[in-house]
Amino acid sequence: MFRGEGRVYTKDLREHPQEFTHELAMYKKAGTVWISYAVPFIIPITAGFVTAVIFGDFLFAIMKFITGGL
Repeated sequence: MFRGEGRVYTKDLREHPQEFTHELAMYKKAGTVWISYAVPFIIPITAGFVTAVIFGDFLFAIMKFITGGL
């Protein structure tokens, strides 16, 4: 991975810690830092699943009623 504009990748921090002294100091000052790309998407995915289950069941029941239960 490469260091992008305004981004610091964890691979770069591991391989070249001397180049990121300012960033490392900020992380130490912040305490626990949650660095993840996928985990925050669990919340919208779960909300979408629950919404699909609830509204899907209602829509299925309505369509079944309209079509005469075929």
